[in-house]
Amino acid sequence: MAKHKFNIDLEPMSDMPEAQHTLMSQIKKAKVGDLLYYPGNARRGNIEAVAESLTYHGQFKPIVVQKSTNYVLAGNHTLRAASEILNWKTINVVYVDVDDDQARRIVLADNRTSDLGDYDYDALYQILADVPDPIGTGYTQDIIDQINEVVTSTVEATNELLAEPESRDEAGSDGGEEDEEDEEGFDDFSDQLDGLQSLKPDVVFQTENEWGIPYLLPDMLMEAFDTKIDTWSGPTSSEDDGESYYIYAYGTDSTRGMPWDRTLLCFYTSDSRFENWWADPAKYTSKMINAGIAGAITHDFSMFGGYPSVLHLFNAYRSKWLGRYMQEAGIKVIPNITHFDEQTLAMSCIGVPKGAPVIARQMQTIERAKQDNEERKLRQDMFIEMDYAIQPQQILVYGNEPGFEMVREIQDSVSAEIIFVENRSIRRSRWQKERDSQIYSDPKSRKQAARVTGVSQTGVAMRGH
Repeated sequence: MAKHKFNIDLEPMSDMPEAQHTLMSQIKKAKVGDLLYYPGNARRGNIEAVAESLTYHGQFKPIVVQKSTNYVLAGNHTLRAASEILNWKTINVVYVDVDDDQARRIVLADNRTSDLGDYDYDALYQILADVPDPIGTGYTQDIIDQINEVVTSTVEATNELLAEPESRDEAGSDGGEEDEEDEEGFDDFSDQLDGLQSLKPDVVFQTENEWGIPYLLPDMLMEAFDTKIDTWSGPTSSEDDGESYYIYAYGTDSTRGMPWDRTLLCFYTSDSRFENWWADPAKYTSKMINAGIAGAITHDFSMFGGYPSVLHLFNAYRSKWLGRYMQEAGIKVIPNITHFDEQTLAMSCIGVPKGAPVIARQMQTIERAKQDNEERKLRQDMFIEMDYAIQPQQILVYGNEPGFEMVREIQDSVSAEIIFVENRSIRRSRWQKERDSQIYSDPKSRKQAARVTGVSQTGVAMRGH
């Protein structure tokens, strides 16, 4: 017999207690009408949420039934949902051969062990963030938002303690969004062009400024918009109306059903998601050509407060270089302006033609500005200065309501037309709330839903279900 490096002594099946043999017995089909609810079961659950889960996933675990009585010891609410709402005729069960005393103890243990549990809300929110649609999970968007508030407030408090003064405010991308991957869409397009065409990855654009930042070509800028602009947040929460242009954040939601010829690719997400464009611009620009995309908002490389100026300059250079590269390949762009302070604003404006039809600015990473009036005033002054320096016809403001409110306060001081575009998180959240309001249309159902999820309507943790 071969020798093994580790001696792992596993308990043989024959030495397991008899109860374990019983609970591991074969799963069987039982007629719903033959099963009985356990009398006096103290647990109160939300059978509507259970029915939603059964509809969405099917039955992924059997209910436990006492063999001698047909009483359900674990899974009474699953049986109720299957019988009273879904009208199932059969259900998966595991029969356990136990006496009445042990049956009572199993019922109590099944409920109580759940009560004794708790949540790691950081881990819970990360799992929820990876689910593009919470239907079938027992969670509503309102409750997910509450969990997000708890997690975000904790993270912000921690960051405030750890950060050096004025060193962690970001005036770039990210926006606090951890997005689901682009399951299908842009990255599925070929990076091979028809015929003998190809793009060179290493191009030097001649410029006249001291930093060598490329100038964007005026005739390859997107024209001003006279149609509606919306955000694409995935096929479940977005629907093409046949007319609107859609802003799509690279690497986030599925693009199934998205009209590429009316889509503007943007990079309002973590820099790490689009560093690959800088590493291989020919590959990804070729994909844009093959997609037939309408245009792009230039890359939103971050301008972090407290970073060396050379990194700010490098990110300003990369954004304009990639923008010019796309233009040279035949793709029209919208200049994106990213800034942290006056110096970074000046860097970001280099290479943008004065009188550009449209420019873009994200307003979603504004946590310090919401709490610091001086910071808020500085952001607003720089927005006005950006408008004055470039004199665009339109400014696309991509973000959320706090950012929009900041811009509205100074809108009369801006000559350009402001177009507010909700970010993908807000767009998706609104759709999910509308969907949830139909599923949980009355206060009683919503309260029950909160009980099932383990979070009350006030955001107070509740245990077990």
